[in-house]
Amino acid sequence: MANKQTLNLLFVAAIASIGIYIPPAIAATPGTWKGTADFGTFELVVNADGTGIERSDYNFSEWNCGPPPWAGGWGDLRPGGWEISGGAFSVLTEIPMPVGGLQGIGGQKITLTGVFESASRATGIWKTVSGGDECSGDWEASLQDAE
Repeated sequence: MANKQTLNLLFVAAIASIGIYIPPAIAATPGTWKGTADFGTFELVVNADGTGIERSDYNFSEWNCGPPPWAGGWGDLRPGGWEISGGAFSVLTEIPMPVGGLQGIGGQKITLTGVFESASRATGIWKTVSGGDECSGDWEASLQDAE
């Protein structure tokens, strides 16, 4: 065990000596986060202890991935939440079809992957496959209503 501790201390000393700074992970602030992306807007709700995202709501107002273009909204509630670890998360939302104005597409999945950069800002990428087309883009969100 002493050898492992010695190696860890040497590693930390080596990192410090060459000037690499590894910032501490940012804790997720509980509350409602509102974001924008190429497809429209979305909301993520971080649970009270900041360890998970318990709800995702989407407003697809500018969807242009795969045929045909469509618009509509969808929400997904996950008891226990999608895990937040080290300030990072990935939310996979499955939209069964047909749903209201989203008819004729078949099932749809969208993934938001991101990181909390500060107590009030998060950024990341979104990805989906629609009509055989792979689409992705950047997104950003800010804290709107803290709990």
